[in-house]
Amino acid sequence: MSLSCNVAAKDFTSILILHYLVKKLNGLPALTGEWLDFKTLSGIEGYKAAFRQRVIEPIVRKYGKNPEALLSVLDRFPGKRVDQADIGIVVKAFEGVAAMILFWRQDEEFSAEANMLFDRSITHIFCTEDIVVLGGMIAGKI
Repeated sequence: MSLSCNVAAKDFTSILILHYLVKKLNGLPALTGEWLDFKTLSGIEGYKAAFRQRVIEPIVRKYGKNPEALLSVLDRFPGKRVDQADIGIVVKAFEGVAAMILFWRQDEEFSAEANMLFDRSITHIFCTEDIVVLGGMIAGKI
């Protein structure tokens, strides 16, 4: 139940949180500092389009005309700016779960583009489907 609006959490949110809590109870792996592109994860064959649609496209739509606004995310969420792409930030989704959001501005040759990478340790916390859900949740909140 959301305390802010007294609405039940969506099933996928509840499942993601439960999966996280089970791993946390057993001990979360340490962050590695090694960033993985979703495309490099195993078992993504059925999830590539969903990741693009739920994660990448919403970020590009929201920040395509004003990429610098991505930095305002750091006013609302724990994280930091990183020197990657045209604009890059790392946000903490959960304790021990970090995501790097990279954004490239539109130019004469290419349209705006974004990507979301995850610390390698995420593969010991979430399955591929959970990572898609988490990425979509992050994209929707930023």
